Order: sequence, then structure tokens, then C-alpha cells
Amino acid sequence: MSMTNKPGEDTHQASVSVGHELSDAEARPLAYAGLILAVILILIGVGMAGTFYFFAKEQKLGPPATPFENARTLPPLPRLQVDPKMELKEYRDSQRDILNSYGWVDRAGGVVRIPVDRAIELVLARGLPVRPGGAPPVNDRAAGSGVMPGPVESNEDAPAPKVASPASRAGSAAPSEANPAPADATPPPQN
Repeated sequence: MSMTNKPGEDTHQASVSVGHELSDAEARPLAYAGLILAVILILIGVGMAGTFYFFAKEQKLGPPATPFENARTLPPLPRLQVDPKMELKEYRDSQRDILNSYGWVDRAGGVVRIPVDRAIELVLARGLPVRPGGAPPVNDRAAGSGVMPGPVESNEDAPAPKVASPASRAGSAAPSEANPAPADATPPPQN
């Protein structure tokens, strides 16, 4: 059995024993690969230039934008806040002004707005309105009116309600001369 050597096999064996290639790479396949690559790059460049000129003729860009044209349109609501801290401060100031000033709520209906401190003084001086005959309030808000029906009497002639100071309330929870128990109150359960 004789083995015939393939072309280049002797050179390969010698190159392995020496540690480097003994023959040069063939130039013809490298030249063909370089030529094919160059042709492909030229075709791509020509195709891109043709596409550019085609779209330049077909799709006009219109007149150039001028710096004097107001082309900035605002985005739809809600917009981002530019300065949230300043906007919150302005909102709080406007609400504080409403709470601390007099003004009309409904001029035709004769409804006015008064400062909160003045409203507290008036409630303490006049007391809260009382329904006639101690009738329980009827809530029509579920029906959508938002208004409590029925006449409301004012007890302007009645003395202002007495409010116990926090010190007298903290002293004892049991009824005393300073803090009498109501007539209909039930005694606390004994344990």
C-alpha cells in the first residue's frame, strides 16, 4: 500500500516542523477577493447617490425655516411643569388669599366669602344653626341636590356655647361642677 501525497502536503509537514510557513500565500485568490470587494463598494456608492438624487427631485423640503417664524407649538395638555416649586408656591398663595379675604361667591344669590378667622369668631358668638323641634337632618345629597332641605333657625339670642379648656378636660373625665354630665347621659360601665 503506497500512499500518494497530495500537492502541498510535503510543504505543510515541513512548515510544521520548522514552526512557520515556508511558502507564500497565493496572490491570485487575494486579488480576486479585493477586486470583488471594490466592485461591491462602488455599486453601493452609485446606488446611494442615485437614491439621494431621486428623492431630492421627488420630495421637496419646502422653504428653509427662518429664525423669525414662530414654529413652536405647545404640546397638548397636561404639560410638564417648568418650575414645580414656584407653581406650588403661587397656588398656595392664591388659596391663602381666598381663605383670608372677603369676596363674592354668588353675587346674584347674595352669597359672600369671609375669612376663616372671622367665620370662627361668628360661629363662637352666634352658635351653630339649629333645626326646629330637634328634627333629625334629612340628607338629600344622595339624590344629587347637595342641599339640606327644610328651614334652619338661628339661635342668635341664645348664649354662645361654653367650651371647656383643655386643662379642665384633662383633669378628670367624670362629671363635676365645672363639667356637668348631660341629663340623658348614661353612666360608664363598671368593671
